[in-house]
Amino acid sequence: MGALTADEVFLERLALLYSAFAVPLDEASSSVSDLIKVVSDREAGLREVVLVEGPESTNLDAMLDPLRQAFAPNKVVIRSGEGERGETLAKTLPVVRGKTLIEGKTTAYVCENRVCKFPTNDPERFLEQLLALPTTGRENAKN
Repeated sequence: MGALTADEVFLERLALLYSAFAVPLDEASSSVSDLIKVVSDREAGLREVVLVEGPESTNLDAMLDPLRQAFAPNKVVIRSGEGERGETLAKTLPVVRGKTLIEGKTTAYVCENRVCKFPTNDPERFLEQLLALPTTGRENAKN
């Protein structure tokens, strides 16, 4: 939530969780996989993927395919739209603000630490962006 809302309180709570659960993990092994996911997101860097969909978009299925094809953990996918849908999401998810369609087609924004790569409505380029290794990680998670 800290990466999505830009609210530092969530990152502070995550640090407290790390210290609280460091010792008792072997006693609650069923929760280990969830904690590993959280640690992975923090250490490798979490990417935010915003898909802006339009009512007339003809390429939605093609733009969803890279999400199905690529093994790209450490990401959160937000399906947004222009107009009221996007404005409503932007109130709680700052990463959605200002995201628009390109040429009226579904457009993907791949972001790290709230900094986005060039938007694309090309499924092949979107797949390349998803497969690229995150450039942020632990050093930025502390900020």
